[in-house]
Amino acid sequence: MKYLTILLTIFALKTCDGSEQLINTSKMQDMTLSGVFTVTTLEKTSSTNNLTLEFDTLTKKVSGFSGCNRYFGSYTINKDSISIGPLASTRKYCIGEANAIELKFQTALSKVNSFIIDNNEMSLLKDKEVLIKANKNTNNDKALKELGYVITYSAFSRGFYKTILFNGQSITFQNNRNESPTIYKCTEEDLARIDKHLKSINLKALPELESHTKAHQYDGAAGAILKIEYSGKTYETVTFDHGNPPEQISELINLILALTESI
Repeated sequence: MKYLTILLTIFALKTCDGSEQLINTSKMQDMTLSGVFTVTTLEKTSSTNNLTLEFDTLTKKVSGFSGCNRYFGSYTINKDSISIGPLASTRKYCIGEANAIELKFQTALSKVNSFIIDNNEMSLLKDKEVLIKANKNTNNDKALKELGYVITYSAFSRGFYKTILFNGQSITFQNNRNESPTIYKCTEEDLARIDKHLKSINLKALPELESHTKAHQYDGAAGAILKIEYSGKTYETVTFDHGNPPEQISELINLILALTESI
């Protein structure tokens, strides 16, 4: 069986002049973590709660879905060990099984000190005990590239400001002109939901859509505009009331707003 472990290994390679060059393979092993993994087993129990892990080897950040909330934090590789956390999470109220699984999953992550990768299956261990098994989602990068949409949502008034940009991979947003932008990296599930709503919209009809209310015309509501870029063309709505978009685009806008509010 071919496998990689987090145990530190040193290879000696011969260069053209016959001298030996030492290469620390912990960096190579770190790269195998990059990507999204779906949990299949949690402490010997099959997982059906869509638990995920996503490792970003450039920033050394880990994030994912833990059964009820999204979590995020850091991870480190040091010689012969891996450490995950500390972790933070969104604050959705969880009860029953979802709460129990979330606690179990995050507790297991805090105990992990090594990993093994066999092809696209990852095992996270505490010493020799396997706590979590997960499969790498090899279709995620392809899905990101194929989505191909850029969405901009802007809402503004004399006392209100919000901008949201979806670039096919992540959502960047500001709720105040003076604050720094916040970036939310979309999960595969997020992308699938966004794609579903986008495909239900007639892009050419966007300029003709009208909302049922016109409160933005007398400062009774913030004015909002949705712009969608696709295949080199740009489609844009006329101004409508923030919080009361035209029915044809309401599900897409509500989803994007919900994702920014989950941070």
